Amino acid sequence: MAPQPIEKICVLVVDDEAPARQRLLDLLQREPFVGKLLEAGDGIAAVRAIEETHPGLVFLDVQMPELDGLSVMDAVGPESMPMTVFVTAYDQHAVRAFEANALDYLLKPFSDERYEATMARCADGSMNLASRSLADG
Repeated sequence: MAPQPIEKICVLVVDDEAPARQRLLDLLQREPFVGKLLEAGDGIAAVRAIEETHPGLVFLDVQMPELDGLSVMDAVGPESMPMTVFVTAYDQHAVRAFEANALDYLLKPFSDERYEATMARCADGSMNLASRSLADG
């Protein structure tokens, strides 16, 4: 029996710091379940991208000017928010992130091993994420 092809999902990376955003984009390009990659440099653009493109997974910085990552979740609404991995240099937001059903919390700067653990968690749910992304268009 031939192995089933991996269904790919749309992933949005949100960070107000371009180098941090680019590092994640570079890493995500190598992931077999990642299809389309989108990026946003602030919370307002993130809300718009989530509402317009319905990504299956979001890597979301917590600390951003104007609209922070937790406010992005509030603006989109828990029922419409994709699976979310918070990426931040501030660990004091971890409890609220998990209360908001975050899939994971990457503390910057993160190691390759920590990134790989996060991606294993994402890959475990990629079939559900892919189905959700495809159903939403």
